[in-house]
Formats: sequence, structure tokens, C-alpha cells
Amino acid sequence: MLLMAVTAAFGQEAKVKRVEPCPMDLSASKYQRFDLNGKACALVRVEVLANDVQFSGSVVGEVEHRTGEYWVYMEGGSKMLRISSGTFLPVMIDFREYLIEALMPNCTYVVTLSLHTAAPAPASAGMNYLLMTVTPANARVTVDGKEREVRNGSVKVLLRNGTYLYHVEAPGYLPEDGQVMVNNARAERAVSLRSNKGTLSVDAATPGTEIHINGERVGAGSWRGELLPDTYLVEGRLPGYRNAEQVVTVTSGQTAAVTLPALRPITGSLNVDYEPVGSSITIDGAARGTTPAVIDNLLVGTHSVTIAADGHTPQTLTATISESEMATLTGSLTKAATNLEPFLDQTTDKVGYKDENGNIVIPAKYDNADEFSEGLARVQINGKYGFIDQTDKLVIPAKYDDATSFSEGLAAVKINGKWGFIDKTDKLVIPAKYDDGVWFSEGLARVKINGKRGFIDKTDKLVIPAKYDEAWSFSEGLARVKINGKWGVIDKTDKLVIPAKYDFVREFKNGKAEVELNSRWFYIDKNGNEVK
Repeated sequence: MLLMAVTAAFGQEAKVKRVEPCPMDLSASKYQRFDLNGKACALVRVEVLANDVQFSGSVVGEVEHRTGEYWVYMEGGSKMLRISSGTFLPVMIDFREYLIEALMPNCTYVVTLSLHTAAPAPASAGMNYLLMTVTPANARVTVDGKEREVRNGSVKVLLRNGTYLYHVEAPGYLPEDGQVMVNNARAERAVSLRSNKGTLSVDAATPGTEIHINGERVGAGSWRGELLPDTYLVEGRLPGYRNAEQVVTVTSGQTAAVTLPALRPITGSLNVDYEPVGSSITIDGAARGTTPAVIDNLLVGTHSVTIAADGHTPQTLTATISESEMATLTGSLTKAATNLEPFLDQTTDKVGYKDENGNIVIPAKYDNADEFSEGLARVQINGKYGFIDQTDKLVIPAKYDDATSFSEGLAAVKINGKWGFIDKTDKLVIPAKYDDGVWFSEGLARVKINGKRGFIDKTDKLVIPAKYDEAWSFSEGLARVKINGKWGVIDKTDKLVIPAKYDFVREFKNGKAEVELNSRWFYIDKNGNEVK
């Protein structure tokens, strides 16, 4: 309370005669007022025969001065009220001292004060500072019923010595009331408001469902976050499906959970009538049969449709599906060019492809390019290697440091200095772990490990140990190998069927191979006998 020295300045002191609820008084609900969070207030009727009375605490809006009393609206949950005037000493009401734990919304209370002449006391001019820090930094602070300036979450107020009531509030937070004493020492107080928000958790039965709250997209599949207490419209949206929605109420400090049911698809049909008959149909990357065909239950919207057939150039089209209607695609594939060969454009130093008639089918745009093998050709783009088909579609991105042509369904590729093998879907079926690697031939591929050559099968099993100085691919069941500077021939069991005595051995064809011995070239059969 204020020092006794201040009594002379007031002349009167107020005494509390009554503090109690008035359950039969419906004024609070009849003449409602709401706080910043939209919650109904309590009404305190203060009976006092004085003018210019001030009130501080969790006061909401203007105080109404009526005959013989003041109507003071306060936030629900308030516990204290400070009453002051220029004619009497301030009074601090702590409702808990009158068996009222906290003011209830829409309830009316009465406080009766009586005024008496105060005895004079020695004068004093004692004053000091109240320093407050508040969280959040944008909180609104009142001290002694007056709003105070908040700078970056700090409040500084010079006050006369005494006890003061403060109130701190901010949107989205529970307000806090308290009292602090200012005397000959500086007073400090830190206030951190507790969140007034609740938690909403949303899950969707249909994968990828876009979640909207009150019309705003917040996530997909699932979402969890804090919201102010209120009622919200939760919607699930997905192109091609009907929306699902639920209304949910979020309560302060509580978690509300919503599960959006499976969305109902909106569908139509597609008639694909393309020649030649039996052409494959792929819709959005999924195989959907062969032509001609009527495909039902397609989601409304646009779809990518690819039609392909051997010996023909595939076509990719866009089909727009409408609800309960049938769209139609008709036409014929054109025959694809065959026997494409790479050619070098002398002007640009780029490589393209021509057909057997010399017509340019694929423009000269690649840094390097090989012949087609098993329907694909290795090409170089900006120093990296990938693969194209005969329609010039880059079916395997140019991302490898080096590569070989496809053979027996696999191609060797170089990744970060090591070699592995991919299939035609660009799947790395054999890890990139070898120092070198070449194409598969007769089920085996030559690899290099620690400077030596051996052979693996398509399961990555090392069927012939890496022990040779050099080796070439298998042909007619035999492979040439180099041992101590000389060349011989092994079979698939790693048996040396022809001794390593030759200066060089060429590939076996039609049962014989050309060899060099002491600068003389001649042919041998698979038994090592010289033949013509």
C-alpha cells in the first residue's frame, strides 16, 4: 500500500464493506462485453460515493459511471482489482480473500466501499522505477490502470512508492494480473504469458490430400499446428476427387483431432483407337492395355497418354477427361526410321544420326555418339553420358562420367571413378565398385580389380578371379588373357585351353583365331593347332 506520508494528499480512506457474487443479477449476460480473445467478461459493480474513480487490472473497455456505482467489466479469470481516486487512498481488492477464486464470465459481482476521513501523516516524496520484461514482446501492459509503452518487450515506469496492480495481455495468449511494490529500491518483474492456443491434428485417408483450414492450404497428407480457440472448417482437396470437409472446435490448451475420410473420385472414360492394332497404351506412366480400347474410371482432368508399337515412332498425347463423359484419341503411328548411323557435322563438330538414305533423322547436337545397340545409343552431353532411343528421346539422363553400349540388356557406367552396370530402366543392378568394366558377352563381363582382370556374371558373382594382366570378352566360349606378357586362351571354367605363349591373339570367329608369334601371323583352332 502507499506510504502513510501520502495520506494528507487524499484526505479520505476507503474501507471494503462487501465483496460478493450476485447470482440473481443478470446484468453481465444481458449487457455483455467481450475481451480481446472474444471471451465474455465478468461485471463488477463498485458501489462508492466518489467521483473520478479509477480502476486498474484486467479491465475491458470503458468504465460506466452510474448513480452511486461504477460498472467495471473484467476478463474472466481475473483475481484482483485496484481502485483509486484523487480523494481517497487506493484500495487493492484480492477476490480470493473473499472466497472468490476467479471472476467468472457472464457473472455479476458487487464491491461496496465506505469513505472515512484519514489521519494526516508526515509528508514524503519517495519515488522509484518499475522495470518489466514481457513475453511476447508485443504484449499490451497496463500499470495502475494506465497503458504503458512497451519497447522490445521492456517497460519502464517512474512511480510513487506503493503497491500497484499490473495487467499484461496479448492476442493468442492468456492474460496475467499481478501486483508489485515500489519502494526505495527499484522494482523489477518478468512476465511470460502462456499461449491461449489449442492444437489441431489432421490426417487424410487418401494419400496426397491437400489440407485447407478456413480456405487456406496448410499441408498435404497430414498436418499439425496451433490455432486460436475457435471453430474451423477443415477441407480435404485433390484434383479429380470430390472435397471432404469437417467442422472442428479448437479449445485452449487442448488437442483436437480430425481424420478426413477417403475422397470420392470423379471419373470419365477414354476411347483410344490407334493403328496399328495392338499398340501399347501408357497413361501417366502406367500400362493400360493395347489399342483399340475403352478405358474407364479415369480421374477428371488432363492425362499424358503414350501409344507405342515396334517399328513405329511412339506418340505422347494429352487427353482431357470430363465427369461421366468419354474422350477419344484416334490416329496412326508412323513407321520409325531404321539403320541409323552417327555422322559428324564438320561445321559444328557435333554428332547426329542419318538413315540408310542419308536423311538426317536426329540433328547433330551431341558432343559424341555411338551406334545404336539393342535399341539405344550412348551419347555425350556437356561431358556426361546418357542414352537415347531412335526417336531421339533421352531415356537415360546424361549423368555418367563414362559408359559402354548396351549388351545383353546391361551397360557399364562410370560413377565417381568406379564402374558398375545399369539396365534399360537406369537401375544400377551391379554397384559401381570396379576399377574398369566393359559390356557383357555370353553372360560374362570383364572387370578390373586392383590392376588385374577377371569376369563377373549378371548376379555380380566373380566367376573367374581377377588375376590376369589383361583380358578380352568371351567369344564362342573362349576369352583371350594375358599372363606375364604373353597371350593365351581360357574357357568359362577358367581353364587355360591354349597356353599363354603368343605375342597377341585375336577374337575367335567360326572356330579359329588369328595369332602373332615371333612377328609371324597365322590362324589356330580351338585346340591351338595351326590352320589355314
